[in-house]
Amino acid sequence: MKRFSRGRLSGLVLMLTLVATLVIAGCAGADGSQGSTGASGLPGLPGNPGLAGLQGVQGDPGLPGNPGLPGLQGAAGADGSDGAQIAAGVMLDKTTFVIGEDETFTLTGYGFMANEVVIAKLQTAQDNLILVGATANAYGAFQVNPQDLDLTSLGALEAGAFTLKVTGTDGSLASAPMVFVESAK
Repeated sequence: MKRFSRGRLSGLVLMLTLVATLVIAGCAGADGSQGSTGASGLPGLPGNPGLAGLQGVQGDPGLPGNPGLPGLQGAAGADGSDGAQIAAGVMLDKTTFVIGEDETFTLTGYGFMANEVVIAKLQTAQDNLILVGATANAYGAFQVNPQDLDLTSLGALEAGAFTLKVTGTDGSLASAPMVFVESAK
């Protein structure tokens, strides 16, 4: 047998393949029914990121936080001096006196410092006439009825309204009105 060359053998194989393909194509039957769906494939790679969106609307403020820890206590301040008394008062058993007839009166004081010495002065145009002195008790009160004072001796006193001013040695101060009227005789 004669040996085929390589080029011829390739040509013959190509030719036989062509004829077999034509024969198979000509002998093809009708299409068969659809087969079942196969399993899903693996997911694909993620896509490139999109462009940034527009800025959103600002949200409401958050709730306030808890209060902080208390600070350290400061240094103690210097002791202050005792404050002035603010509630002293005096009363007379009557406020209207008839010149030349009324001889005595009763003076009651309250709200003074304990054991404070007080002086009652009648403020007039001539002078401050000292009417009586007293000492407040442990509760800051006193009551005097000066028996040795004769209001009729205040001859220089004219009819009118005057102030009885009571001053304490610890700085307490109180006042009351005294009205002097002419006798109706």
